Amino acid sequence: MKFHTLLTFLIIHFLCSIPRNLVDSVDNGSVSIAGDVQSLADPDCTSQSSVSTINGTDTIAKPYGESKNVRGLVSEEDGMGVSHQSESNGSLNDNNNNNGIKVKTNNSKSSSVASPNSTPSTKSDPKKPTTLKSIELDVKNTKSTETFDCLKKDGFAKYTPKTGYGFSSVKGKAGGCSDCCGSSVAIWDAKVPTDYATEVVRDGTGSCKSMNNVTIFFGNNHRHFTKFNKIFVQDSDIRLYGNGPSDTSTQLAATEYSEDHSDDVFKFTFNDATKCTGVKFVHRSLEKGDSANVVVKEVSVWKHDSTKHGEQYPIVFRYYWPDKILINFQNFFIIFCKSLENKWDEGHLFDFKLYGKGTDNNSKAFDLKSYELTQEKEEYLFTFKNDVKLLEVKNKGNELWKHDTDKHGDKYPQLVRYTTDKLALSFDESFMVYIKDGEGKWDNGRFFDFKLYGKGSDNNLKELGVTAYDIADTNNDHVFKFKAEHNCVMVKHKGNELWKHDSSKHGNKCPLTLRYKRDGSKLLIDSEVFFVLCTKDGDKLKANEFFDLDISSTNSAYHYQYKNTIHSNTFTMKEGVLCGLIKFGDKKIYKPFYPHERVLKVVLHKTVDSEITYGEVFFTNQCVKRFEKLENSDEWYIKLSPFPLDVKWKDDTCYYKYSFNNNVSSYITKENFGFRRVRFGLKNVWQSDSVTDYAYKVEMTETDKTAKLEIHLHTGEKKVFNVRKDPYETGMTTTSALKNSTDPNVKPAIPDVPPTKLRTQQ
Repeated sequence: MKFHTLLTFLIIHFLCSIPRNLVDSVDNGSVSIAGDVQSLADPDCTSQSSVSTINGTDTIAKPYGESKNVRGLVSEEDGMGVSHQSESNGSLNDNNNNNGIKVKTNNSKSSSVASPNSTPSTKSDPKKPTTLKSIELDVKNTKSTETFDCLKKDGFAKYTPKTGYGFSSVKGKAGGCSDCCGSSVAIWDAKVPTDYATEVVRDGTGSCKSMNNVTIFFGNNHRHFTKFNKIFVQDSDIRLYGNGPSDTSTQLAATEYSEDHSDDVFKFTFNDATKCTGVKFVHRSLEKGDSANVVVKEVSVWKHDSTKHGEQYPIVFRYYWPDKILINFQNFFIIFCKSLENKWDEGHLFDFKLYGKGTDNNSKAFDLKSYELTQEKEEYLFTFKNDVKLLEVKNKGNELWKHDTDKHGDKYPQLVRYTTDKLALSFDESFMVYIKDGEGKWDNGRFFDFKLYGKGSDNNLKELGVTAYDIADTNNDHVFKFKAEHNCVMVKHKGNELWKHDSSKHGNKCPLTLRYKRDGSKLLIDSEVFFVLCTKDGDKLKANEFFDLDISSTNSAYHYQYKNTIHSNTFTMKEGVLCGLIKFGDKKIYKPFYPHERVLKVVLHKTVDSEITYGEVFFTNQCVKRFEKLENSDEWYIKLSPFPLDVKWKDDTCYYKYSFNNNVSSYITKENFGFRRVRFGLKNVWQSDSVTDYAYKVEMTETDKTAKLEIHLHTGEKKVFNVRKDPYETGMTTTSALKNSTDPNVKPAIPDVPPTKLRTQQ
């Protein structure tokens, strides 16, 4: 009795422990648990019809060969008996462009591309990849097993792996009744373990029909296979169109192009007379709910537009399974990408073409297998594979760049960067930049034997893209102006570090501009608080970094030592540190001339009331310059000894140095002197009207009747005068000022840098 009581208790306890949502039914004492117990009733060989609703349309799903078109949404030619949705009116022509396909060895075993949604996920440590057990699926079997579920319905079968499993291969019968005995053929194999299929759908499960279609899903991506000559061939899902009679869009015949499929690339080469005017993609997805149907939708990817493409039509079309399309035209190409939501973008037209050498040693346009295409905001990056050599870039059929062994040796571009107005070729240690003008024409480009780097999102060094700066070209220089959101933290010259940002020295200040001489003799990096002058030293550039000295400060800093006494404030430069500019707050006082002037220290003299009276700059060459503040002003100026110049006196003096070369007489002031007035004998030519206005150089070119004088002021301004030689005229001459201009190559003796000029002017 006790034994029966205990047994009854255990049975009741077991039944109560089963979750309510897992219990399907309790019938005649048997318990059916969803997903765990296989149905004992084997579906018979007869088909059953069911009605499903897609987008508000009733569709009768029937086995292959018996489908009916309800409201024009079901195609009898599909072979899957699935629901169709199309952008075009009427029923779809599901010609899969596989007629006359060139099938290569092991074509049916092409590998899938890894996708974030390519495998079912299981709960696991997010730091560790999910490991799935592989299932070799034979779709001849239509019964669920311990590793997968099979839903057999309406003449179709849908296979779903259970948690922790993934389909690594699919095979099935290619002839006779697909559910009967006989050997199966391979349909698809995963080449790597991560490329497991997430679901598989086949037709031909009713009335002993043969199997003709298999669709394999990888998350949001899919492969569709159709039976062809007793093997299963992957459908490209690409539909090509041209203009038929009356300009109606008509699907191209298989004789109007040739097709090739290998390594997940579907290539369509059009005949010379073929004008492809449209491309559509067949999107396949699983119908939701308790269904084994596949929903098919044909979406437009590209249409010919004469305003964009002119009279050019596709020459070669490539679909890179699962998410990229490349259309090659004669002078340009278009790339389309598919998002994770299975939507094709509008495509990007690149108005150039990249060329290398083909197997026949002739020039051949690159395809997407030659490079990896990525996008960073507005910039497209073409990163070439290791064994790929870019030999030429053409724009509208004309050479833009070409590899030259004499110039480039065995170096080839590793990367091409492209925006709407710039194209850059990046080599290992150098780069070239082409700029497009307002009329859409590319210039001849500019070559730089250095590289610019910023910080990537991972805080590692990353080459700056062409969107990080603007380039302004002058007669002698290329000027890079860095954009606010892009920080240049390193410059490498010919592969060697030339300059590097150091937060202990530079704080959060990064370069604003970089000026590079066209002849490669000088490179200057400029910031708010420092600049780096790099000059030619043999085959290399030698960098000297200069810091601003702000004498309004009352503290020591990285580059100077501050000392305060009753009568003076002293700023002494630390050993090895160069001063590039002396300023008081935002007021510029003096810019030393390197390498002739190296600042040792600056002394501010003051009264007992701490009022600054004047300052002195001491140089390592033992020279001293004095500066004062203008009366009733906060402006500072260098106090020089002024004197007049008579250009008829052609000899050295203690104030200036004279030279004569190429019929030009030159007068250059010596240290701490400046020209306040210039005369031609008794004729006054120019005179300063301010105590801060000095000339440091005068050049004169003479003829029999005239003399042309160019007067160079310390501000960089140049004044030009013509003087008539008249020995009988006295007093103020009737000289005519030709122009007042700024000489971009001036080397002022008193380099007070105006706010509108870069301090790179040396």
